[in-house]
Amino acid sequence: LSAFLMDTTYSATGVRRLPADLEAIIAGDFAPVAEIAEDRTYYTEGQHMAHLCKEELPFESKARLAAGAAGDPVAEVLVPSLSRLFDVCDAVGESPAAPIENQPVTTDIPTLFVAAEIDPGCPPPLTEAAAKGYSRSQVVIVTNATHGVINASPCTRKMARDFLRDPSAPVDRSCLPAADTPLDFIEAASAG
Repeated sequence: LSAFLMDTTYSATGVRRLPADLEAIIAGDFAPVAEIAEDRTYYTEGQHMAHLCKEELPFESKARLAAGAAGDPVAEVLVPSLSRLFDVCDAVGESPAAPIENQPVTTDIPTLFVAAEIDPGCPPPLTEAAAKGYSRSQVVIVTNATHGVINASPCTRKMARDFLRDPSAPVDRSCLPAADTPLDFIEAASAG
């Protein structure tokens, strides 16, 4: 269930189906969870673990994980399964990345950061924190968008193209949905 909640929020359709899927799960229909489980592969999991064991978890701890989740019911549900990742990395024995890889970047290179409002892996506050070291950065948060937002719409693709053409010009955000735009949910779990 915790993997279902996490994976669902990476998908624009999954987020929109979440209320209906949760209603089905509560009623005893676990088909939405089965769909997510069917899409997981050992290859993808192996790639993900290699990255986590080399570049992420060496700079974290089980205690920080639990402390960071405190007060967030969805995050708290994930703590037991995410804590096991540390044990997996210990068993794999991957050498951690050099400590410098975990240091904030400081640069004056023009950089466009485009973040999805709904992204469990790269939430907007992390994007905003990363951008602080980039003196000539532009940060765009896309309302109701999920992970992989740069390719999610003609608007974000145009912003990226325009930025690459002239990194010194402010990107045109007029095509983005307003920050208070409500998310349209899919009411029937079978809709798609």
